[in-house]
Amino acid sequence: MRMVMFGGRARVGKTTIAKMVAEFAYHLGFKPIFLPFAGPIKDDAEEKGYTKEKDSTEYRNYCQSIGASKRAEDSDYWVDKWAKNIQDIINLEAEDIERGEKYWERVILVDDCRYLNEVAKGREFDAIQIFVANGDREINEQDAEWRFHESEMMANNIEAKDPNYKGIFSTILLNDGNLEDLRSVVEIYSEVWLGTRMLNEEDKDKITQASQSQLKIEYVSQILDEIFEKFGIDPDDYIDEDDDEDDEDDFPEGAD
Repeated sequence: MRMVMFGGRARVGKTTIAKMVAEFAYHLGFKPIFLPFAGPIKDDAEEKGYTKEKDSTEYRNYCQSIGASKRAEDSDYWVDKWAKNIQDIINLEAEDIERGEKYWERVILVDDCRYLNEVAKGREFDAIQIFVANGDREINEQDAEWRFHESEMMANNIEAKDPNYKGIFSTILLNDGNLEDLRSVVEIYSEVWLGTRMLNEEDKDKITQASQSQLKIEYVSQILDEIFEKFGIDPDDYIDEDDDEDDEDDFPEGAD
């Protein structure tokens, strides 16, 4: 079981990139599963009769209210509810193997990491954690009042480059390009995040060509080190002796 988590301000494009990763993961032989942290809150709201289709404002207000009240009682209340689903997924993988069926390794995709304890919980499952930043690009309702809700605080502080929030996510993606550029870059990095590919010079050239508007990955070396350690990969096994040493520059990268 693998996990890829996305954080960032609302409407920055987290879900777009998560859907792209899901598509690429499927073609790589994985089974993508969307498991947002907000799932348990939305389930609670629907049980009480609140739905986005019936009344979006009432639905949003209820979700924010019940979410905050439960977190006030226990900061990990919703996170723990979310985590219970992980064991079910692990059990399903084990059942596949036991029955001798085609083994589809699950990839859990989380497109709404908004709180510090959600980041911490993701690390317990060795999640690849990516923050999607909008940089200078304006996003819908950028100055709306709801942008100052507690659920946006972590993302706002990271966007503002608050030193207290530096390094929370291992990867920072600056998303200010077009959809075509985004897709071509995410296709390459999906394989990196899933541990099935190592970047070569051709990949770097493709990413550079696609990155017309300063799409960057800031911590790619760190994320690759995490992948190498997790899967016991020795990078020297994949490098020819006559290859030039890698440049130390950041690699341009795109996000959703």
